[in-house]
Amino acid sequence: DHRDLHSFPTRRSSDLITKVEIKKGSEDSVIERKGTRWELTAPKPLRADQDAVSSMMTTLASLNADRVVEDKAADLGQYGLVQPAVAFAVTEKGGKTRQLLIGDELPTGSGFYARVEGDPRVFTIASYNKTTLDKSPNDLRDKRLLTFDSDKLTRVELLAKGQDLEFGKNNQNDWQILKPKPLRADGGQVEELIRKLKDAKMDLSVSSEDAKKAAAAFNSGTQVAVAKVTNAAGTEQLQVKKDKDKNYYARSSAVDGVYKVASD
Repeated sequence: DHRDLHSFPTRRSSDLITKVEIKKGSEDSVIERKGTRWELTAPKPLRADQDAVSSMMTTLASLNADRVVEDKAADLGQYGLVQPAVAFAVTEKGGKTRQLLIGDELPTGSGFYARVEGDPRVFTIASYNKTTLDKSPNDLRDKRLLTFDSDKLTRVELLAKGQDLEFGKNNQNDWQILKPKPLRADGGQVEELIRKLKDAKMDLSVSSEDAKKAAAAFNSGTQVAVAKVTNAAGTEQLQVKKDKDKNYYARSSAVDGVYKVASD
């Protein structure tokens, strides 16, 4: 009895979704489409992880029921759907909003109960669908410390070990050393530096107390390096320091706060 959740508005295309409000316990988050990108607008404005949000939207757009448990459920409490584990209010272009509620896990552990607001039926959905949809603001947040587009970089500057190195692209689109003096650069090494900077992520799992400790360690730490990346949109900077125990901390011009980072 495999049925589409045809009463859910997103069966057509995820491109129609303009906004998703997620209620999970006392935690509320809102994702909104801004032009061609998704942004978190609650609990506070933040850049969104475009891949994570796109995966969620695709799941919402193609969501179907494994089976129908009851056509007219009299007691939603037995399915965990009176106070659902997670609820989604999905708004489409035109302003129409429907709600998807996800309740308890099935006794067999093979899925979860779900319903659409205004529809008397109770469905089951696959566990992997619930996993894709059940996200916190930190799950959906862009965790990159630097947000540059690697393909559009025009300058990279690295201040480390008492030296100021600057790299730029020549007319053949190859990296050249500009400082301390013009030299051919090892393009592979420059690209590896750029990849490391691109992959630098903030750890959002730490407690507020640990975040305070990281800030204090950064302020009193020894500078390791400062990296600057420049494209047409401007320049972003990442400053890395280490403490006496060789823990590394970074502060970026692109995001607020200080974050512990991996030694590489």
